[in-house]
Amino acid sequence: MATNQLPKHLPSAIRKLCQHGEAALRPRFVNGRWRGAAVKARASARVRKEAILDGTYGTFDPTTGKGWDASWDKPGKISSIRAPKESKRDRNREDRAIKIEKLMEGMDEKISEYRQSLLDKKPEPGIVTLYKSKMAGSKKK
Repeated sequence: MATNQLPKHLPSAIRKLCQHGEAALRPRFVNGRWRGAAVKARASARVRKEAILDGTYGTFDPTTGKGWDASWDKPGKISSIRAPKESKRDRNREDRAIKIEKLMEGMDEKISEYRQSLLDKKPEPGIVTLYKSKMAGSKKK
């Protein structure tokens, strides 16, 4: 077998990688039209995964078709370092706690004042109050 000729039993993706290298992974412009990559993304992902499992990732041997060159990898997406948004109640939790603590200051006095005001609104017990309530009730009928 000559050095230029590859074994026929190799999968087509590996054969194309051996023949064309990185160019097999990229689409190309031919005769005024774009042609798809010779090795599709799913097939290249399978070859890459096999190379990782075999421990040959980072090197590629064009005679045997083993491995995967690290320069063939697509650049990964650069993610932002922002924290997740979360729900509104989780985001505002500290603010709500501070607000509640601020409102709770002096709440005992406010409650006692409110209860005292209710007692002050109540008419004084006695015959006059009873008579007025009975007379008001008879007018409603």
